[in-house]
Amino acid sequence: MFGISPFGWIHTLGSLPAIPVAVYMYARYGRIVPRSKLGAVYFISMLTGALTVLLVAHQPISYGIAAATLLFLLAGYGVAWLPLGRAAVYLETCCLTVTTFLLMVPTVSETLRRVPDGLFLCLQN
Repeated sequence: MFGISPFGWIHTLGSLPAIPVAVYMYARYGRIVPRSKLGAVYFISMLTGALTVLLVAHQPISYGIAAATLLFLLAGYGVAWLPLGRAAVYLETCCLTVTTFLLMVPTVSETLRRVPDGLFLCLQN
């Protein structure tokens, strides 16, 4: 269905929870809160998505997005261990916000590429 391979489904279903979790945390807290249960779900889901994209990627830019996502994700969750005071919260927020952006770029792109044109029109009627 939709031309997705079995590894593609693992990638999609593994990273999918990050979207509603991010939306909820942005609406509730205004940022991704890493030291919470939802923050753990976000981390695992983003890590799964970023690592499994290496199995399903067809475009060279996908590897760059995956590497940047991993870098910002690990930096966002790891900055709390550094003695930076209040600056750590700002760096954490910036890094995890970038991961959300990096998640949504391929999500929107792949959705627009794979979902048939008429499907959105059928849902509107």
